[in-house]
Amino acid sequence: MSNSDIAIAVNDVSRVFRRYRRPRYRVMEAFGLPLPKDAYDEFWALRGISLELRRGDSLGLIGQNGAGKSTLLNIICGRLQASSGTVAVRGTIQALMDLGTGFYPEFTGRENILSALAYQGVTGRAANDRFDDIVDFSELADFIDQPIKTYSSGMYARLAFSTATAIVPDVLIIDEVLGAGDAYFSAKCAERMRRLTQESGATVLFVSHDIGAVQRMCERAIWIDRGHIRMAGGTLDISKSYYADVTAREEARLRAQTTVAVARMRRRDGPDRDEAATLQFLFRLVTESGEAPCQSHPIRRITLVTSDGRRLDVLPGAPMDNDQSQSAYLVTDMAYVLWSRPKNAAGEIVRCIENTGGKDLQAPICFQDLTGVGCAAQSIEIEHSVQAGEAIAIEIYGADGYRRLGLLTPAADPLAWGTDSFPIDAESHRSAAPVIDQDAPAEARASHPVPDGPRDRWETDEARFVDISAYNRATNTRQHIFGFGELMAFRVTVELSVTVPVCWLVCLIFDGLGNRVSLLVHEFPDGLDRGLNEIWFHIDRPTLRQGEYVVSFELLPIFDYNWSGPQRIPYLCHWDRCLYLKIDEDYHGTISLGLVALPSTVTVNRPVAADRQDGMQPAAEAAG
Repeated sequence: MSNSDIAIAVNDVSRVFRRYRRPRYRVMEAFGLPLPKDAYDEFWALRGISLELRRGDSLGLIGQNGAGKSTLLNIICGRLQASSGTVAVRGTIQALMDLGTGFYPEFTGRENILSALAYQGVTGRAANDRFDDIVDFSELADFIDQPIKTYSSGMYARLAFSTATAIVPDVLIIDEVLGAGDAYFSAKCAERMRRLTQESGATVLFVSHDIGAVQRMCERAIWIDRGHIRMAGGTLDISKSYYADVTAREEARLRAQTTVAVARMRRRDGPDRDEAATLQFLFRLVTESGEAPCQSHPIRRITLVTSDGRRLDVLPGAPMDNDQSQSAYLVTDMAYVLWSRPKNAAGEIVRCIENTGGKDLQAPICFQDLTGVGCAAQSIEIEHSVQAGEAIAIEIYGADGYRRLGLLTPAADPLAWGTDSFPIDAESHRSAAPVIDQDAPAEARASHPVPDGPRDRWETDEARFVDISAYNRATNTRQHIFGFGELMAFRVTVELSVTVPVCWLVCLIFDGLGNRVSLLVHEFPDGLDRGLNEIWFHIDRPTLRQGEYVVSFELLPIFDYNWSGPQRIPYLCHWDRCLYLKIDEDYHGTISLGLVALPSTVTVNRPVAADRQDGMQPAAEAAG
């Protein structure tokens, strides 16, 4: 491939931002004044990004919010300077980074189109010709003489894309702006982008969270995750891998929401508080004596391992290792931390724990939003190159302050990496909210004591729910995300202090807006025995459509569909909206599918022949 065929060449690009601990430090640096050593910490938004696009290529960038996609586009467009690495762009760039970029809200659509064309050097008759093409493609003729401040976001998207592509650029960069458009216009955009690349030789760089749009518009894709390229290749392969990762994260989120609801059911007399905050795990690395280290000790990986096989990683020195929106991160924005800035140590870019000067220094590691983990946290692993001659300890924060888990084993030589694993028992994190491991045996869950004192309104002296979990019936595994029609079941564990002669189990399903979707009732005419009862509630033909749902369960001593008492039906125990589910049909359109797929048939009464005079109609014929 000759250099003339390359439209965009990004070579080992990184971008770091400084996060100042005091606003005055930013001003001091602007005036060239010396700064304290701990004036700022570094946030690496990108690290080691390399890619090439030939003329006529179409490349999609996918990844979660905050992964670094827009930062990379801004560097390619020239809006940001890379901290290291090089970017070469051959030809003119047309970038749609925000809705209405370059538009003046007080101007009409006509005035904004003409001013945008004039900015690109197109005026007079040529501008008028382009104007007609833009209006025709955007289908905004009825609104073109209205101020664009009155446009909807979809109309903005139509006008912005139509104007940007009216003149064929060498490089077209689009960042999410088409997400405001409808499915019809998205299809038009995909066809125009295909013609731009195949017929006009333009290079397209497209960013979107809509996997379907990336598949329609791009031949290749790159998955950016936490500031680095996680995977690159054909659009279909990348989309499948990314979608699987998103599904896994969604499963963890729904499990976390369920665990929060369960904790709320069990909470007694405590003030309202953020449940996620009570389930953080905070670790720190310190010297055995608690003093600042004399040597520099590289740390490559910290992993929290859970009993269900999940591994929550933070990689010191990697991009976004101190991003507090992530589930695992290093605390580097405080003056007392031992974490160094990313550096080359033991042959890799890592962080070290080292003395930066001061007292009470420590290297904190935070695992947050662990409502889906709770007491199922099993161990923590540290991959390091700690040197002999100085003992380094790992500690976990609990109800009585930090508690030591053990010491790191010194490495054999300065370039060797070793891994130490430390078990986490219940005593180590008893400050977390009381959550039972839902995968534990029923006997273990039943032994969870009910605290003395006033009972909450979710249980009575006769009964209490111990656990409610969603299961995939085919695989007999816990699951919170189901495909359309996929068989599901709820495992309900209830503990009774007395034998109940007759009772009803009620399942209520609500949509994301709180509307009741379904009421399912099962009677136990022979009642339930005293002690622990495990009940499997099967949904035989689930017809819920795309969306998120939340489920409530009640155990009732009586039930009547026509209940008209002054108060609600009395209950033995009740968990309100405690189980979160999602139906995922892998659907990427913009038309709502509704909540329930209703079985239906269609009949056609064929017209009577003109020569028939008896007035009889033929029997209806089923058409579906």
